[in-house]
Amino acid sequence: ILIDLRRGTFNPVYEKIRHSLDAINITYLDLTSSVASYRDSELWILPFDQHPNEIANEVFATKLRILLEKTINVNKEKI
Repeated sequence: ILIDLRRGTFNPVYEKIRHSLDAINITYLDLTSSVASYRDSELWILPFDQHPNEIANEVFATKLRILLEKTINVNKEKI
């Protein structure tokens, strides 16, 4: 859910998830910083449902595309 992103309320939870993924060598992308310029409520489906709306999904998709394109280009250079 997208709540208290600036205050970092869920940072301990995110850290535990990152640690768990690192421990079993699973690569992850944290896209949280890509929505830093938005107010939390701008990214919610509804005021009582803090899951990502179309704005958040578009921002996440754009950031993910950029990261994947960089990865693809780096891998092409290695071939």
